[in-house]
Amino acid sequence: MGSNKRKCIVGGQLGLVTASYTHTMDVYLFKNKKSMTGVHRRYVRLLPLEAPKVDRAQLTIDYGA
Repeated sequence: MGSNKRKCIVGGQLGLVTASYTHTMDVYLFKNKKSMTGVHRRYVRLLPLEAPKVDRAQLTIDYGA
């Protein structure tokens, strides 16, 4: 399918999805420093995507003199 490198929670531990397939995902767990292959999708909870950071300079209005 694709590899979008999203953060997730598997069994109460924070991980990173390295690849996703039809029914399974490959996940890297940060705490254990190990990769798990073939984890079924029902055990993986994807975290929301992080919104891009907004600079304060982008919020200022330039009236152009």
